[in-house]
Amino acid sequence: MSYPLPKFLVTTVAPKNPGGTPYEFDYKSKQMTEYDLPVFLLDVKYNGNLDKDKGDGTFSGTAVSQKEFTEALHRWSSVRGRIWSSTSTVTRYHRRP
Repeated sequence: MSYPLPKFLVTTVAPKNPGGTPYEFDYKSKQMTEYDLPVFLLDVKYNGNLDKDKGDGTFSGTAVSQKEFTEALHRWSSVRGRIWSSTSTVTRYHRRP
């Protein structure tokens, strides 16, 4: 089964299949080296069975540039009326009053 996850994800996890499309990783995937830039993913999904597996499914998403990621995030937040703010490494959103 495929489960949609947060639409936007920035990760430093190396892909299972470098250069492959979509960008896929799982809980066994290694971190990228300290010299690699983070990867910006859109439309992230979990492929597995949440009722039976123990998190050993695969995560996948579409890798895009930072500019495309930021533009998509801006469009999404504008449509939904949310204002984004970042605190430390946790990103939160607040509904506009």
